Amino acid sequence: MLFLKELRAGITGDLVKKVYDHYSPQLTAIKSKYTRYTAEELPIHSRDYGEMDEPEIEATLNNDFFGEIIGLKVGHFAGKAASYSYDKTRPEHRDAYNAISRFQVVNNIAHIDTQTTKDAAICGKAYRLLYIDPEQELRVMSLKPYETVTIYENDPTESEFAFRFYKIEQTDGEPIIRADVYDDFKMYEYVFKNDSFHLENERLHLFSYCPVIKYQNNDEEQGDADKVLSLIDAYDRTLSDMNAEITSFRMAYLAFLGGAELTKEQVELMRKIGAFSLPDGTDAKFIVKQLLDAPIENHLNRLEANIYQFSKTPNMRDENFSNNSSGISLKYKLSNIESKCLTFERIKTYADIRQFKIAGSWWEKKKVAKIDAYSVIIQHHRNVPIDLNEIADAVSKYVGILPLEILLDLMPFIDDPEYVLDLIEQEKESLRKQQPEEDDDLDEDVNNDGRVSEVSETA
Repeated sequence: MLFLKELRAGITGDLVKKVYDHYSPQLTAIKSKYTRYTAEELPIHSRDYGEMDEPEIEATLNNDFFGEIIGLKVGHFAGKAASYSYDKTRPEHRDAYNAISRFQVVNNIAHIDTQTTKDAAICGKAYRLLYIDPEQELRVMSLKPYETVTIYENDPTESEFAFRFYKIEQTDGEPIIRADVYDDFKMYEYVFKNDSFHLENERLHLFSYCPVIKYQNNDEEQGDADKVLSLIDAYDRTLSDMNAEITSFRMAYLAFLGGAELTKEQVELMRKIGAFSLPDGTDAKFIVKQLLDAPIENHLNRLEANIYQFSKTPNMRDENFSNNSSGISLKYKLSNIESKCLTFERIKTYADIRQFKIAGSWWEKKKVAKIDAYSVIIQHHRNVPIDLNEIADAVSKYVGILPLEILLDLMPFIDDPEYVLDLIEQEKESLRKQQPEEDDDLDEDVNNDGRVSEVSETA
């Protein structure tokens, strides 16, 4: 990997500047994807009309296919929180499970997972940073993809060095570029002055590995909408031009016949009162522009269909999508989005293992738990409509055949089967303690031969 050998020899301000100069164009391109997603900067807003005059009427309509593509991916993949547990066969199970559970609660991992999924879907990659807060609590935060660079040898999740370049405003209002640099032991804080980066501070980050983790959307690091951006632009232009025709009243023109002429003042008065007078022997009529709306509509429909097809996104407004909502039919209709979610899930799971490897190095130092990151069980659940009766019927057929923990895991409304099993055991124990005293009295009435003694009748 570029710069790896130099960085291993020692981090310097000049080397940080070289990294910044090399990756700045890439970070700018990633930032443009993000601003496009937020609709801050769109091609339709700065369209080039060539030699034509720019129209007076607004002709820059934005159809937010980009947002819908990202939103459906995030909702499908991260709408239902992933579950994190630990291998019960390991001797350190209880301590590891407690540490992981606290880590989830303190950091709101469900939200972090959502942000990671969204960033990866927009920009093609996402980043997380592990750090220790002033209360000595293990924390995790998302880093902006357009500010972050990681350097590694082979595995993208195993960063040896990480850079975060960001701008902050000074008291005089002028922005200044800062760089936070991480290696396996330390964090270095640099500030850009006089055309170079200067070291301001360095400190231990308290982990045994570089604490920045990279999450790729796919091996090519492409965003979910990258391949259909030109189609979205074409849709925006077509609909914007049609809107301009209608809004500016260019669909019809008023023609005056027989030598009739109107002054500018008369035209303005006609617009206000809706009537005007003409000299005898003259006439006026509208010339209506005949637009071929069918080809335009077909063009828009084809663009829309291709946008959904090539981004592997289901069109939720398609009537055919809701005609049959059975489990098998729904899975088939969601197969395209599921395929890209599976790709991201496999990459994310491996990156999550790296996250717990880094976290485990801190837990071991603090004697909280000694964990094996590869024993952390990570399960992602899709956010799809479910038929509880269908699931209950299917699960009931395997009662007594499969372990209860596996059956609980098949139920989509249960995030943590291990927690549910603990609740079941607690309930059983509580019931055992609440057995009625009559059971003991009945035992005393049983003879040595196992028969209940006769009770004399009372008159």
